[in-house]
Amino acid sequence: MTYRLGVCLLLTIGLTACDKVPANGNLDGMWQLMSVETPDSISPKQAERLYLSFQLGMTYWTRQGKGERFFSHFTHTRDSIIFYDLCFPAQHSFADPDDHLVSPDTIRAGVLDIWGIHTADMRYAVQTLTSGSLVLEKADTLLRFRKF
Repeated sequence: MTYRLGVCLLLTIGLTACDKVPANGNLDGMWQLMSVETPDSISPKQAERLYLSFQLGMTYWTRQGKGERFFSHFTHTRDSIIFYDLCFPAQHSFADPDDHLVSPDTIRAGVLDIWGIHTADMRYAVQTLTSGSLVLEKADTLLRFRKF
């Protein structure tokens, strides 16, 4: 009897030990920006083909078909996401290690406007996070994503 129990226990451990659990739960994976909503308007973004991928502590932002891409670090708590150290690797030589970091002036110049980001403060409240839907809020702007 104990032999069978031991074998079952070893099989159970062996079969589940190799299963990878997403480091960020439902947040991990690729998300498509569907709309940017303000009190005055809703701006559909699906045709823009804007994607945001989360993996470990990094994000990959891309605009498919336009060659625009950048990376950032992020921290995620239950009710917020903070993006920081934005990096545009395709547009810089990296001669200076800090040359690739985006300054607040660059953000104000409109680099991230298409994403609904108009401020250097990249802290967003998480309104919704499920396996298929992500809604981020900043002031009175909502960014709606779907899992892709």
